[in-house]
Amino acid sequence: MNSSAYVFGNLGEGYTQYPEDYAHEIYEEFQAKADAPSQVIIHRDKSIMYYGYVRKLDKEGQYIGLCVLLNGVMLSKMRIVTYLREEVIHWESTATKLPPISYSISNDSSRTFSIIDKDEEIVEASAKYGFVCIQKNEGYDTPLLAGLRNVLKRKLGKDRSVSSKTGVARTRKRKDHGGLKILLWTIALVLVIGGLFVVSKNVARNNDLAIAVDTTVVDSIEPTTSLNNQELVLKGAISNIGFSMKLHISGNNVEGTEQYDSQPSSQVVKISGYIDDVGTMQLWEYDHGNEIGRFSGVLSEDIYKGTWSSSLGENNPFSARVMTAQEYEEDKHKPFVTRRVEYCHGTSNADVAIYLDYPTSGPIALVESVRRHIIEMLNTCWDYSNMPQYKGDMEDGQAFTNHVGKMKLRETARERKEIEAYDELVYADSLSIKKICETGKYITYQTIDFGTHGGAGAAWWRNVYGCTFRKDDGRKVKIIKNVNNASFRQLLIRAVVNCLGDDAQYLDEEFYQNPVPHTEPYLLKNGVKFVYRKYELGYGFLTPEVVIDRNEIFSYLTDEAKKILE
Repeated sequence: MNSSAYVFGNLGEGYTQYPEDYAHEIYEEFQAKADAPSQVIIHRDKSIMYYGYVRKLDKEGQYIGLCVLLNGVMLSKMRIVTYLREEVIHWESTATKLPPISYSISNDSSRTFSIIDKDEEIVEASAKYGFVCIQKNEGYDTPLLAGLRNVLKRKLGKDRSVSSKTGVARTRKRKDHGGLKILLWTIALVLVIGGLFVVSKNVARNNDLAIAVDTTVVDSIEPTTSLNNQELVLKGAISNIGFSMKLHISGNNVEGTEQYDSQPSSQVVKISGYIDDVGTMQLWEYDHGNEIGRFSGVLSEDIYKGTWSSSLGENNPFSARVMTAQEYEEDKHKPFVTRRVEYCHGTSNADVAIYLDYPTSGPIALVESVRRHIIEMLNTCWDYSNMPQYKGDMEDGQAFTNHVGKMKLRETARERKEIEAYDELVYADSLSIKKICETGKYITYQTIDFGTHGGAGAAWWRNVYGCTFRKDDGRKVKIIKNVNNASFRQLLIRAVVNCLGDDAQYLDEEFYQNPVPHTEPYLLKNGVKFVYRKYELGYGFLTPEVVIDRNEIFSYLTDEAKKILE
C-alpha cells in the first residue's frame, strides 16, 4: 500500500508546507472548507485518497494541518489519528480497494459530518464526494494542545528575535522555513500520536488523552520493488502543453526520454531522476547535458501529477496518464469515438452557440490531446482562460460545453449592455470544433469561429483553424517542411490565384512576397488545406480556403506528414 505524509499550515508567516510540491492547492482548499475549530477532511482525486486534519489556532487565519495520502485504496474504518504505531500496523487490514468513480458527482462536491456520525456513512461518502469534512466543535482544547501552543509561541518568538538581529526577517517569508518546517513536523507527529482528533464515538467522549511517545527516528527505508524493471509510458500536459515520456524504472532510479507535442518528433529530451517507496517521483529534463526543467509529483497506478519547474524558475502544474509499454501498444489500436455535443442559447441581445465533436473513448493519448486542443481553440477564439474554469469531470463533454456556453453568454450579454448606441444591436458568437477527416493514421479537426454584431453598422468575422493529429500517440503533425522554400511559395501562390479567379486582381503586393497564411495548414484525405483570414490578403472579402492535391505538395511535406500519408 503506497502512502505519503504532509504537514502544512499558517503560523503567522504565510502558508508553509513540507514537503513542498503541487499538493499545496489541495491543502489550502482543506483550510477553506474547515468551518469547525477541529476537523478531518477526506478528499478523493481519482486513485488517490487524502486523509487530512486541520486545527485552527487562536489568531484569525492561523492553523496547522497534516495529511496522509493513500494510492489505490481507502480506509474502511475512520481511525485516522489514534496511536501512530498501531494505526500503521492496522491500516493494511482496514484498507479496501477503491470503488469506481461516480461521474454523477463533481470532483469539488462536499459532504459534512459530525464526529458522532456513523463510520459506515462517512466511509461511503468519502469514496463518492470530492471532499468529506468531519467536524469536532467541542472538547478540542486539551492540556496537550495548550502546552504545544505555548511551545509554538516561544519558538516563533525566539526565531523572530534572532531574525530581526540579523536583518533578514523580511526577506525569508516562504523560502527559508527550515526551522519552522521541523517545528511543524514535530507538532504534527505529536498531534497524530496524541490523538487530538479521533473519529470514534468512545474516544470522542474523552476530554484528554495521555500516551507514551516513542521518539525513535527512522534514518532510512527500504526502496520499493513494485515498479522495479518497469517500462512506463506517460502522456500528459504541463498546463496545456502536451508531452509524452518513456521511462525505465530500476530500483529507485528512473531514466528515459521525453517529447513535447509542439516539437518535431526527432527532438528528444533526456529524463533522469528517482522515485521513493511511496510514489514521490522527481525527474529532471536535460537538453544536450543542460538541465532545462524538473518534474516533482506523486506517481500512482494511473496518473503522475505535480509541479513542473523550469530552469528559469517558472512553475506550472502537470498531469500525465500512466501506462505500461504493453498497455500503451494495445491502447494505440482502440477506435477513436466522439460525441456531438452542443449549446445554443440566447437573450434579447446576445446569442451563443457551440458545436463540438467531443472525444469519449479511444487511445488515451489521442483523446486527451484532442481535448486539450479544444481548450486551446476556446482560448484562441473566446479567451476562455479568463472565464471561470470548468472544475467538473472532463469525461462529460456535454457538462463541459454547457459550462463554457453559459460563461460566454454571460460575457457576451454584459459586453452588449455596455454599448448603448443601438437598442436593436445583437451580439452573436458561434464556435464549431469538429472532426472533418479520419484515416487509419491521422485525424483532423477544424474550428470555425463566426460572430456578428448585428443591427445598424453590422460587423462580422469568420476565422477558420485546423489541426492534424497522429492517431497512435496524439501528437500534432507539422505539415510543411520549409515554408520559405521558393518552389513551395510559387505553388501556393498559383493555388490561391486559381481559387480566387477574377478576384485575384485585388491581391496586394505583400501577398506575392509572403503568401504563407498565419494559421497552420492541415491534412485532408486528398491534400493539404490552407486558410486565409479576413483582411489577411488586403481586402476583407478575400478569405480563400485552398486545398492543394497531395501529389503536388508531397515533396514539400515534413517526413512525419509524408509517413502518415503513405
